[in-house]
Amino acid sequence: MRRLVAALVLLGTSPALINANAPDVEPVVGAAAGLVYIPQCTYEQSKEIREGMSVGDVAAILRCPPGDYTGGKGVYIAYVNPFPVAALRREHAKYWCGRRGAIGLALDTSGKVKYAAWYPALDPPP
Repeated sequence: MRRLVAALVLLGTSPALINANAPDVEPVVGAAAGLVYIPQCTYEQSKEIREGMSVGDVAAILRCPPGDYTGGKGVYIAYVNPFPVAALRREHAKYWCGRRGAIGLALDTSGKVKYAAWYPALDPPP
């Protein structure tokens, strides 16, 4: 968990984007004390993603850059079969792995969204 927190801080998550009362914000103690945004990657968020959006547009919806925010521990359901985070890297150009699900993007040749896919978490990672 501490590595995840450090990664989010290093990625430059803007404090202005963090609502201390939101369910996806956790208090952190120690050297990186404060509040840290932990991406959830929900079905509702995936439905906001439209064809033709940039990766930056999607990052604004999800409030973080693409990446694995589970520390490699996320397992998601696709076509009734569970698959690990590593499978997202093979299937999607950009992906976000969060606590409640994963969102993968297929991009066209200009780097714009062709489609987005949402995968529910099998078990929320610790």
